[in-house]
Amino acid sequence: MSSIGDINNIDVLTDVRLRVFNLLRVLKFFYSFKELEKYLEVPSQVLWRYVTFRSSPEKTTAYKILNKIKEKKLIENIVSNLRERPHLLLSNPGILELAAIKAFDEFKKDKVNVVLSAPDSYSIALASLISVYLKSRLCIPSRMPYVRELSNNYIIEPYLMGSSLIEIIAIPRECLPLRSRVLIVVANIQILEPLLATINLALKRHADIVGIFSLIGSKEAISKIEYKRPSKSKIVVTLPSYSFNLK
Repeated sequence: MSSIGDINNIDVLTDVRLRVFNLLRVLKFFYSFKELEKYLEVPSQVLWRYVTFRSSPEKTTAYKILNKIKEKKLIENIVSNLRERPHLLLSNPGILELAAIKAFDEFKKDKVNVVLSAPDSYSIALASLISVYLKSRLCIPSRMPYVRELSNNYIIEPYLMGSSLIEIIAIPRECLPLRSRVLIVVANIQILEPLLATINLALKRHADIVGIFSLIGSKEAISKIEYKRPSKSKIVVTLPSYSFNLK
C-alpha cells in the first residue's frame, strides 16, 4: 500500500486513489463497512483505513473498487431510494457531496473562477462544496431591502415571488469581477424566479456563464431557462436522470 503522504501533491480528484477516498467517504453515509466489504470484495478493515486516510490503495485496487461501485450500482441505488423524497436529498451531506463530485467532472476543464449560488440555503450549501472541488471563488447573493446607496457597491436584482411579493437579491461588486467565468449552482432548478434573478446578476457583470448546475430538475424547467443562458453554456441536472462518471 502507498503512504497517505503520497496524496499531498495530487490535485483534487485527478488521481484514481483520491477519487476512491471521496467516494468511499460518501458511501459510508449509506452503507456499513460490512456491507461495503461484501459489495466491493475488500476487507472492511482495509476500507476503514482508506476512509480514515491511514493508507491509500494501489492504483489497481482503486480501479477495482471503482468498477465494483459501478457494477453494483451503489450510487444509483442510493439515489433511487431517495428520489421520491427531495427534502431528504437536499439535506443529505452524502448526496450533496456526490453532486459536487459530479459538478467537478462536468466543469473541471472550463476554467471556472466564480461559483455563483442561487439565494436559497440548499443552493448555498451545494455551491460551497462545488467551489472547494473547483478551487473557485464562492459568491452568495443576499436577500435585502432596496436602499439606493447599495447600488454603488452591490449588484442588485429584483424578482417576483408569487403574485405580489417582490424579493431583492444583491452581491458585492468585488465578489463577482467583470467578465468572470461563472458556474451558477441551484439546488432545485424548478424554483425558477430566484434562478433567473441569479442569472441576471451574472449578466450584469458581463460574466461568461459556462454552465448551470442543479441537483433536482425537469425537462420542463430546463426549457424555461434555455432562452436566458448563453449559447455556449451547458445545463447539468443530476436528477431525476442521475448519471455518475467513474472514469
